[in-house]
Amino acid sequence: PQWTTLERGDLLATLSSPELLAARRARAMAIAVAEDAAVAAEATRERLEESVVHLGEAERFEEACRARLAELLELQRSSNPLVAAELMSARGAGADASRTRLDAAITRDGLRSQLASNRRAVREAELKAAEERAHLRLLTDVADAESPVVDAAASAVPAVELLVLSPGSGVVVELLASPGVMVREGDPLARVAATDLLQFRGYLPEGDA
Repeated sequence: PQWTTLERGDLLATLSSPELLAARRARAMAIAVAEDAAVAAEATRERLEESVVHLGEAERFEEACRARLAELLELQRSSNPLVAAELMSARGAGADASRTRLDAAITRDGLRSQLASNRRAVREAELKAAEERAHLRLLTDVADAESPVVDAAASAVPAVELLVLSPGSGVVVELLASPGVMVREGDPLARVAATDLLQFRGYLPEGDA
């Protein structure tokens, strides 16, 4: 910060290359995608469990309708005149029960397919996140392997993260670059005023001279 007192060799700034910043953003995005995929898979799994319960209920209801229809058909064979209306209603209920069971089975199968797709998406997203983490780790290792201090005689291959150290002792009187701003080689980052040798120009009373 401005007006901070620095000693020679103190950290003045940290410079990250666009490649490293892009890798960090890619890693964060990959992790977010993996988390979203996991949430979607869990939601689908819960819906699948509900559909299985619904299907079981529909199958039991259909079985009850079939049993009642069989009873009414038996009564119809005994020429009971009161059975005709109830028999028609039972047939309609049985048809409705069959359609409900069929719809529930279709929903269950669709959710099973969707859950499988969600799980594949989770695996792919996790692999992508692992790749981005490995890439970022590689870049960081490269930066650690190279000289971390900016030096005019450094290699022509730039490190992905550079530490700029104060060339001398003094006070930061002006910041010339803000975080997130792109800088080029030779651009000034800050103005540091040396405090080891100061000159004062002013007036003193004659008696204090």
